[in-house]
Amino acid sequence: MARRVKEKDERSYEERVKTGRQFYFFLLKLFLSAAVVLGAGLGYLWYWLERYEAESINGAMTTYFERVGNQDWDGLYQDDVDYFVEFNSKEDVAEYLFSTYNGKNSWGLTTSFSWTDGKNEFYNVYYEREQICIIELTKPAGSKTWKVRTLSPSGEYYFDDYTGNGFTINNVDVTNNEAYYKELTIPYGFRDLDLDAKMPKAAEYLVRGFIHTPDIELKQPQTDMYVRDHTTNLYYIGKKPSEEQLAEFTEEIETVSIDYCKYITRDGTFYSLNRHLYPYTEFYNNIRGFDNQWFASHESIEFRNMKVFDVMPVGENAFIGSISFDYIVSTTSVNRTYSNTYQLFFVKNSQNDWKLTNLVIVYDDSIQE
Repeated sequence: MARRVKEKDERSYEERVKTGRQFYFFLLKLFLSAAVVLGAGLGYLWYWLERYEAESINGAMTTYFERVGNQDWDGLYQDDVDYFVEFNSKEDVAEYLFSTYNGKNSWGLTTSFSWTDGKNEFYNVYYEREQICIIELTKPAGSKTWKVRTLSPSGEYYFDDYTGNGFTINNVDVTNNEAYYKELTIPYGFRDLDLDAKMPKAAEYLVRGFIHTPDIELKQPQTDMYVRDHTTNLYYIGKKPSEEQLAEFTEEIETVSIDYCKYITRDGTFYSLNRHLYPYTEFYNNIRGFDNQWFASHESIEFRNMKVFDVMPVGENAFIGSISFDYIVSTTSVNRTYSNTYQLFFVKNSQNDWKLTNLVIVYDDSIQE
């Protein structure tokens, strides 16, 4: 009897051990299965979180600032060209980005929402609480990620096209884009002179976002030309002068510039200058009351290195041209040289004579000679 009880207890013990092992193996498999499922779930969640971050505005800005920190100028410029309208050259953009972000750690850059135009969004960028620039974000059709660029300084230029042939800037066709068209207008340099009837109408375009002066590419460079109006940020695009026109306009420009200089240095009278002037313009009123007594006395004057350039007819009743020259003023012991560059605006009066409406002293080093 005792032996049967003992055998029964031994079998019971072995069965309990076996059952316990099976239970623990089951728990182990359950734990491993849960770990696999949990790991897969976390990995899937991490994947979607990374994807969401990459596709979010914040993620796009973070990635952009990292690329700026790595000075990926070529890649950033290509994004500008591919996803935005870029009027600046790659060299100008790289120079601007470097000057804007140089010495600033990407982790120290912060942003704040500024405005939206309904399609693109704009954010202010700060470094150490000081605003350094504005970035623009766009999400192209079919793209899951936002594209980012740093806006160029708000350099804006007007373009008055009298040819109808059109022009491009950095391979962007300005004249076939309604976003840049402003209005039909007469030349800026001849407005407010009651000369509208004499002036041709031009299609005027307004383009913003230039880092430096624009590089205009004419569609018909054989017959067309462009001239900058140095009184404002504006370019005239018109026809090149004929040989006869160029000779006639050059003579007018040289004669008026000489008489103007002589009047300024008290070597000529206002009467000598006045015969060239269109009356009662702002320039006329200013020069008529000009006090030229400040100029030092001298014995002789001389004009050297005279060059006429950027001569363009504006319709049949007006033209624009520029001139540069050295004006040497001499005394017995001293010679002084004054280098000058002028831009002049002429219109025909009722007697069919050319009269000066404005003369601008040009200080811009980018003039075309």
